[in-house]
Amino acid sequence: MRKLCPRCDREFEGEVDRCPDDGGDLVPLRQNDELVGRTIDGRFDVRKLLGRGGMGAVYLAHQRSVDRLVALKVLRRDLRDDASLARRFILEARAACRLENPHTVLIHDFGKTEDGMLYLAMEFLRGGSLRDRMRKVGPMPVEDVLRITEEVAESLAEAHGHGIFHRDVKPENVFLSERRGGGETVKVMDYGLARARPTPGESAITGAGVVMGTPAYMSPEVVTGQVADARADVYALGIMMYEMLTGIPPYQGATPMQVLLQHVQAEPQFIGAVAPAARVPPSIRALVWQCIAKDRAARPQDGAGFLAALRDARRRTDEGEPEPVAVAPAAISAAAHAAAPESPAPPPTDTPRTPPTEPYFAQRGRRSSATARLILAGLAALVVAIAAAAAALLWSDSEEGIPGTPPPMPAPPAAAVGVTPGPMGTGADARGDDRM
Repeated sequence: MRKLCPRCDREFEGEVDRCPDDGGDLVPLRQNDELVGRTIDGRFDVRKLLGRGGMGAVYLAHQRSVDRLVALKVLRRDLRDDASLARRFILEARAACRLENPHTVLIHDFGKTEDGMLYLAMEFLRGGSLRDRMRKVGPMPVEDVLRITEEVAESLAEAHGHGIFHRDVKPENVFLSERRGGGETVKVMDYGLARARPTPGESAITGAGVVMGTPAYMSPEVVTGQVADARADVYALGIMMYEMLTGIPPYQGATPMQVLLQHVQAEPQFIGAVAPAARVPPSIRALVWQCIAKDRAARPQDGAGFLAALRDARRRTDEGEPEPVAVAPAAISAAAHAAAPESPAPPPTDTPRTPPTEPYFAQRGRRSSATARLILAGLAALVVAIAAAAAALLWSDSEEGIPGTPPPMPAPPAAAVGVTPGPMGTGADARGDDRM
């Protein structure tokens, strides 16, 4: 099978997987694809198939009018046969064409052919996706994560300012484009398939009950069928940051449904527990936790808000912020996440050190458990003391006798014997408190 290097545009034959010139990953090239060799809409000569995705296929094409190479994305036939989807595609592609941020993949043109084919002509880039980078390196250096995230946020900030929500922010849609003079820059892709601001009463579930998005990056409100807005993109960006820093997504499961349920019901592990060697600054950990909050009102409200929060966190990190020494939220929060110890390694025995601050809910659970044990121990001691006193009294009556001792009081009925539950409640309540 012939393969293509997206970096240098060279083709290769055989079992080779990497370009011998630049080391780039090769992609399969199907020359027998029905569109290769055709001219689309009288303007785009299709040369090669670059890849396929969930929405369609991407081709390398030559735009006749301006004599340039473009990445031509053609939607799947079953999607373009939906009249309402085709109409919405044209409206949203027109809106996406207004985006000019340097970190957004530019859409040069779009249209619909006479036979109903929907296409987008985008700038052709050389490089690879963020997903490719993550597969190669695993957990990424903090500075790389912040640089990539900031450039993604700049792209989102402009889109949100135009009322355009991406709805599918994920590493596959973040392209690390090679610069001619060296280095790389971030390009956010697939705004042409994004969703403009929903109309009142419109749901995030479209078609036959299909939730739009990728399960690993879908916000709780999208999972539950609520209207998505800019905060859903912020949530996905927070999930992506977590994965870049730790090497694994915060929610995993054997099926997509299991992952979706975790977005709504579960809490992820602290970054410091998953990747203690990363040494992520507290302000950055707190920002990630804020972005992936279940309550979207607690997140940065759009790309611009996220960008401001990220830059503030970077400033505090550069100024050498100290590790927090006290936290007092009543539930998992950004502050609790920032206060979580980064490394479980014990301090040297010859160096005195204050124990690391723990999240409030963890402290509360231990205090509750200790309190319960103290109360039980006190009750046990009291019972032993009463039993000892009673035994001594009975022994004294039987051995010496006490004149004038009144007859013993009758024992209370069995139903009246018991212990009234105190503030700690039942054992189940105590266990529930331990879980806080």
